[in-house]
This record gives sequence, C-alpha cells and structure tokens, in this order.
Amino acid sequence: MKKILIIGSGGTGKSTQARELGTILGLEVIHLDAWYSNPGWVETITSSQG
Repeated sequence: MKKILIIGSGGTGKSTQARELGTILGLEVIHLDAWYSNPGWVETITSSQG
C-alpha cells in the first residue's frame, strides 16, 4: 500500500497538491479533516474517547 502524508499550514495548497499527486500516481486521496472533524470543526468523538 502506498501512502503519502502532506503536512502544512492552512492555505498553503495541501489539498491541491494531494489531488494532483493522487491523479499522477493513481492513489486515492483521503482528507483527514473529513474523517476527524464534523461541520464547524467540531471534533468527532471516537469510542476510545468515550
């Protein structure tokens, strides 16, 4: 499994770079904000957090 993690400050083009790399390399792009934040940047509570 190939994975690339892109880290940086807000507004620096991380999502754009991720989409372009995903297209070039044929990799699925997963945005962690979509997995760990609800609308309004409310953190998602996992079962380990109670």
